[in-house]
Amino acid sequence: MKEYKKFFIKTLIIFLVSIVILPLVIITIGGHFIAKHVYSKGSAHINYWIETKNNHAKELNKKGNKIVFLSGSNMHYGFNSKYASEQTGLPVLNYGVHADFGTYIFEKVKDILKDGDIVVMPLEYNYYQEDSDKNLPSPFAEYIISYDKEYFNKLSVMQKMNLVFYMAQYYVTHPNVIHEKELVSKEYKAQLNNFGDFIGNTETTENYAKT
Repeated sequence: MKEYKKFFIKTLIIFLVSIVILPLVIITIGGHFIAKHVYSKGSAHINYWIETKNNHAKELNKKGNKIVFLSGSNMHYGFNSKYASEQTGLPVLNYGVHADFGTYIFEKVKDILKDGDIVVMPLEYNYYQEDSDKNLPSPFAEYIISYDKEYFNKLSVMQKMNLVFYMAQYYVTHPNVIHEKELVSKEYKAQLNNFGDFIGNTETTENYAKT
């Protein structure tokens, strides 16, 4: 009987370690590396988008109220903000980022808005899913582990575990990317104009139109 009791206690301890202590250890160790490295060129590009759009918003704020178009990449790649500004007579900012970022962009844009601004939101289809803010698809995951420790700290235990494991496998499979000094080239930077529009797809669009 005593042997069974010892076995039960050992099993219970192992179970508790597996479901409570071990995940906390993994998250604590993994969390130390969040926002310490840039884990993909994609996340570096998106961070460049956000920083550029934020800086332009600060300049527009000096001129008064502005119109901000808020969405995913359908806006980022497919809008002419200069034309919109000419037609409305107001400064316009293209705050398109990435559809996989879900409701995260609603929080990011608050930093550059002020009373009286107009926000237009042609939402991506996945924003209408009830669990859209629980999903962490690869572009979003790579951005968070590269740049946003504060957001990581707010996630659930399961989401943190998923990100830590994602970070670990990415480090193993893409070690060269992580240690590159310049992930955003000058040529790529030139493709984003002062309105926040990505203009590097103009030639491609014209070719498709001809086809």
